[in-house]
Amino acid sequence: MAEAMQSSLTTLRVLEIVGRHQPVAVSEVAQLIERPKSTAQRALTTLHEAGWIRPGTSDRTRWVLTTRITDVARRVGNDTGLRDVAAPVLRRLRETTCESVGLYVLDGDRAVLVDFYEGTNLLRIVAAIGARLPLHTGSAGRVILAHLPPADRARILGGPLPRYTDRTITSPDVLEAELDRIRAGAPAFSYGEFAPEMAGTAAVVCDAGDRPVASIAVSLPTSRASDEVQHALAAQVRNAAAEIQRALREPE
Repeated sequence: MAEAMQSSLTTLRVLEIVGRHQPVAVSEVAQLIERPKSTAQRALTTLHEAGWIRPGTSDRTRWVLTTRITDVARRVGNDTGLRDVAAPVLRRLRETTCESVGLYVLDGDRAVLVDFYEGTNLLRIVAAIGARLPLHTGSAGRVILAHLPPADRARILGGPLPRYTDRTITSPDVLEAELDRIRAGAPAFSYGEFAPEMAGTAAVVCDAGDRPVASIAVSLPTSRASDEVQHALAAQVRNAAAEIQRALREPE
């Protein structure tokens, strides 16, 4: 029984790794889980047979997620009717900003993209539903992290804070200062922290108990993300998040 449980946990961990690093090869998976290639290959084969992953189109030795994960992510984001409430607000935000707009929900120590509206500019950010972002990097995750209970924030700040680009904040002290600033009402910005070419601003959505359940983020290329542009977007994102929050809190 213990061996079967360990095998299941390894397979789930491999699924997360594919989602985070896709397209990814078996050798990379083995290195990341610190297990033999044969173990990684078994997990990948299981996930492929179950329909969760598939070989990449351009490189069939590398694995990517299938749309099955998208279906699950959409259900997660609609447990409380969040997606239904947010959809018209997000579409309107995309129309007024012409930038890509995403709805992220809190799932453990990650922010999961559950709805996305691609921008209309020629140069724009594209993201996949089901993408899981660490809370410490990027505005969409960090604005949620800033509003978590103190014990949860301390646990995350005390754990690994992986670096994704040379702009990723990995110092707990620097990150805590940024979270304090956001809680005090300052906008949440990101400039190439998770992906070098992506910048953005986000605002939190809290439930009736003031617990953070989601964030609304506008993403744009770093080449277009001047301070002036970011601050203008931040005001619109805050208004959109506040509208969604009010609708979620209204009694049925």
